[in-house]
Amino acid sequence: KLFCRIQESSQVLYKLEQSKSKREPENELTKQHPSVSLQQYKNFMSSICNSLFEALFPGSSYSTRFSALTILGSIAEVFHVPEGRIYTVYQLSHDIDVDRFQTLMECFTSTFEDVKILAFDLLMKLSKTAVHFQDSEKLQGLFQAALELSTSTKPYDCVTASYLLNFLIWQDALPSSLSAYLTQQVACDNGDRPAAVVERNTLMVIKCLMENLEEEVSQAENSLLQAAAAFPMYGRVHCITGALQKLSLNSLQLVSEWRPVVEKLLLMSYRLSTVVSPVIQSSSPEGLIPMDTDSESASRLQMILNEIQPRDTNDYFNQAKILKEHDSFDMKDLNASVVNIDTSTEIKGKEVKTCDVTAQMVLVCCWRSMKEVALLLGMLCQLLPMQPVPESSDGLLTVEQVKEIGDYFKQHLLQSRHRGAFELAYTGFVKLTEVLNRCPNVSLQKLPEQWLWSVLEEIKCSDPSSKLCATRRSAGIPFYIQALLASEPKKGRMDLLKITMKELISLAGPTDDIQSTVPQVHALNILRALFRDTRLGENIIPYVADGAKAAILGFTSPIWAVRNSSTLLFSALITRIFGVKRAKDEHSKTNRCGHSPVYHSREMAARALVPFVMIDHIPNTIRTLLSTLPSCTDQCFRQNHIHGTLLQVFHLLQAYSDSKHGTNSDFQHELTDITVCTKAKLWLAKRQNPCLVTRAVYIDILFLLTCCLNKSAKDNQPVLESLGFWEEVRGIISGSELITGFPWAFKVPGLPQYLQSLTRLAIAAVWAAAAKSGERERNVPISFSQLLESAFPEVRSLTLEALLEKFLAAASGLGEKGLPPLLCNMGEKFLLLAMKENHPECFCKILKILHCMDPGEWLPQTEHCVHLTPKEFLIWTMDIASNERSEIQSVALRLASKVISHHMQTCVENRELIAAELKQWVQLVISSCEDHLPTESRLAVVEVLTSTTPLFLTNPHPILELQDTLALWKCVLTLLQSEEQAVRDAATETVTTAMSQENTCQSTEFAFCQVDASIALALALAVLCDLLQQWDQLAPGLPILLGWLLGESDDLVACVESMHQVEEDYLFEKAEVNFWAETLIFVKYLCKHLFCLLSKSGWRPPSPEMLCHLQRMVSEQCHLLSQFFRELPPAAEFVKTVEFTRLRIQEERTLACLRLLAFLEGKEGEDTLVLSVWDSYAEARQLTLPRTEAAC
Repeated sequence: KLFCRIQESSQVLYKLEQSKSKREPENELTKQHPSVSLQQYKNFMSSICNSLFEALFPGSSYSTRFSALTILGSIAEVFHVPEGRIYTVYQLSHDIDVDRFQTLMECFTSTFEDVKILAFDLLMKLSKTAVHFQDSEKLQGLFQAALELSTSTKPYDCVTASYLLNFLIWQDALPSSLSAYLTQQVACDNGDRPAAVVERNTLMVIKCLMENLEEEVSQAENSLLQAAAAFPMYGRVHCITGALQKLSLNSLQLVSEWRPVVEKLLLMSYRLSTVVSPVIQSSSPEGLIPMDTDSESASRLQMILNEIQPRDTNDYFNQAKILKEHDSFDMKDLNASVVNIDTSTEIKGKEVKTCDVTAQMVLVCCWRSMKEVALLLGMLCQLLPMQPVPESSDGLLTVEQVKEIGDYFKQHLLQSRHRGAFELAYTGFVKLTEVLNRCPNVSLQKLPEQWLWSVLEEIKCSDPSSKLCATRRSAGIPFYIQALLASEPKKGRMDLLKITMKELISLAGPTDDIQSTVPQVHALNILRALFRDTRLGENIIPYVADGAKAAILGFTSPIWAVRNSSTLLFSALITRIFGVKRAKDEHSKTNRCGHSPVYHSREMAARALVPFVMIDHIPNTIRTLLSTLPSCTDQCFRQNHIHGTLLQVFHLLQAYSDSKHGTNSDFQHELTDITVCTKAKLWLAKRQNPCLVTRAVYIDILFLLTCCLNKSAKDNQPVLESLGFWEEVRGIISGSELITGFPWAFKVPGLPQYLQSLTRLAIAAVWAAAAKSGERERNVPISFSQLLESAFPEVRSLTLEALLEKFLAAASGLGEKGLPPLLCNMGEKFLLLAMKENHPECFCKILKILHCMDPGEWLPQTEHCVHLTPKEFLIWTMDIASNERSEIQSVALRLASKVISHHMQTCVENRELIAAELKQWVQLVISSCEDHLPTESRLAVVEVLTSTTPLFLTNPHPILELQDTLALWKCVLTLLQSEEQAVRDAATETVTTAMSQENTCQSTEFAFCQVDASIALALALAVLCDLLQQWDQLAPGLPILLGWLLGESDDLVACVESMHQVEEDYLFEKAEVNFWAETLIFVKYLCKHLFCLLSKSGWRPPSPEMLCHLQRMVSEQCHLLSQFFRELPPAAEFVKTVEFTRLRIQEERTLACLRLLAFLEGKEGEDTLVLSVWDSYAEARQLTLPRTEAAC
């Protein structure tokens, strides 16, 4: 909107300027000449574009690039190239130079396709003005890089190659750069229009790709394994498809040139499909090849590929498969007969790298090749004009070719077993069927009908030799029929759908003929796909009843495959009838299974009853249900009946309490009546009831009543006490196994559930007794100590959870009366529990409780209680934080940090006694904020740093050594660049706390303000630099900060190793990648604040030797970088993107450090010290080398 207003306003100013040239205005408002405003507009837009291009620096994140490219695209669209006499105040092309054009092209290397699309669209808008890019040598290098990327084993590289080729196609100088690849040049006059130039270039690129693809398919026919490892062919096909999609195929000028290309392309596609189809059509394509990389296993792969055959044909359910003797093979003969694929071969003059072959590589090569071929064929049918008659000069696809494509899709969809392959084939086949239904050729119009009858007959015949897939939900067969029926015109009579549904429902019905089993499975799977297809709309509804009947009858089949397919069909029908389920409640089903012998059915029945009972009728319903329960004198009763009834009472009572307000007198009266009814059946909660499951549910009902009635009678006399309810509860607990112990030597059904229910009721009874008596041990049925000493972790865990809630409320100040007297002086108890607890969940809660308590209350007791001095307890806690599981590590780190802070604040004179432990704690904090750790661990570090900021980070008199203090600050900066939003937001609290201290509030203008993580990063560096000056630690601190600026030396080593090592392709193994952190932004902020610090303080090193080590390191890095850049291949930004980006980032870091060192030596001024992260790497290298020599 802003850009549109600027453009519209500039038009008005331009007209005003035109009128000013004829006469001088007298109006006061027009004293400023319009040309001044127009120049201001132009300057403003130029500054915006400068900022946007600066954001496209090496290593910038996806969000940064996406935002910058989107805004640049909007600018190019609004301020378009003027046509006629329309004036444009600003043109983006005027601010584009070679470096910026290169920057936009490097966006093709992003792994996010959104970025590639935006960059490509922007380049297309600028390509008319990019005269400087018409360099044949440059284009040749880019074209070579695109060809190399199109055979990469990484699938996303071929997408980059496609965008590169589509960009190059629009360059006029492209044909000359293709002379090395084409044996026959395409004739094209110099006066071609732009459309003809694009068509010519596209044709030549496709010919080049086809020539390479033909060579590679020939090699793959000899060794598919070598092809999968060295030159997977799907990338070439993807690039061909991408090039054709950008071309208007209905208005081609070189039709005679295109016709043989299309014919050859079709044959090449069929040939490629034939090479990879054995893997895709095998019975188990995913597990076909063993995941071994040793040479012995690799030598067996070719033989396996030659031997595989589908094993799930129509006789799959009829007879067992027995391995014949001649199916086995001798390893010696096999090794002798198979060529070793690990030896390097030469393909078209280039050496193929030696590498290992994995099952993933072979499978990905095969199914992606089939996918790309299917998409290519579908696109050709959709976009290419057809020849009405064979002799016609118009059109590129003949009727016979269309039929061949249809036969290909039929074979592929009906025989493929890999879902990824036949799903994409379905997409291509849909395009073909849509074209056929619109085709004026009658023979082509009838093809879908003929294909449909053919496949239905093949399904019905149940021939054991059929290659149709009888497993994997019939694989691609439902997709094939779905495409044929969905493309039928909806305005017609839909005869194909009617006849097909009639045939399928007939086949799906039950039969006694064993030969009809496979057709029945196919029919059920196809019906499921058709009922799920939304494109069939209401036309499929008349067949829902027959489909449901077939599904239900299929449940009774003795064959598992039929029952499985029937279940899937029934599920699809339920969705079709009732719609997609939107509620998250998994129990929203209605049935009459309250007394079912199936436990889960009783659960669902209880939940399903609630919506059918009106709120006002719930109390009567509960009383009725309770009256149906047996009494203790009954001799015969069924526990399933009791359990189902109790569950219904529980859920109804829960719904009633949630819907009513506690102050309602009717509500209290009804609950009182229900309580009286429950007392009549109280034996179900005692040992008289032998079933722990029903005992647990009854206790849950009692607990729910205590919660409701205690909440509703805060100011009145407690209803439960007046009814004698708590006396009954105390009796239940006193006679329970919590007091007497368990007589069983083994666990019985329902024991954990019973223990949890009983513990909840016991805790409620303890709180009620304590609240009434006001004393700690009067009328308490069981103490917390007894519960905490239980042998069952379920009891201990619930007790600790209840206590933790109280301690957290007291620590945060949310508790009305603070900590209950019952919990005072329990530090010794928790210390003892911490030492002997071995259940992880309970141990974690004990540590949390200790963290909530004041260390001054329990830390002095450690020596007496657990025979550990406070110092030894600190070491024990840090050991736990280093070695235990992640959820315990974070709690232990918080506890250790609180103990450390307590030591620092209370033992000022003896701080040196725990100096070693303090260093250990700093290392623990550093190791806990690494990116590969769980989010909880990093959040714990942020909490620790925030709580200790005044003590360790901003203390005017530092407690830690400078190196440790700066290490903690580095943790803050790392966490501010975390990929997790929650971690970044939490880390900003640390920075806010640091800015709000008395000695730092003047460091920035944002003290006591909430800021974003990106702003907090700059502010944190500003505060740190100010603190260094306050501490008078510039001399020892500056080399450390310059080391941050230069980066870890391991970064450059890792980059070099990745450049020289043999590439191993493990396709789905991803290293830890932070898509949020932007290294050069950090470098830019750090460099800026260091310069401000040095300028303001006027500090200079007292002697040249002080920075000698750093100067030497920078000098070595400069020389190494120059060497590594020379070793990179041409167009390294595309073919070695990761290594190139690492070198560029390291180069900028080195350059920034070099400039600061030069400033310290008095060799540079302020104007030369601004970090330019957007300089081209060529210019940066030119700057780096002379500065290196100067630094030496």
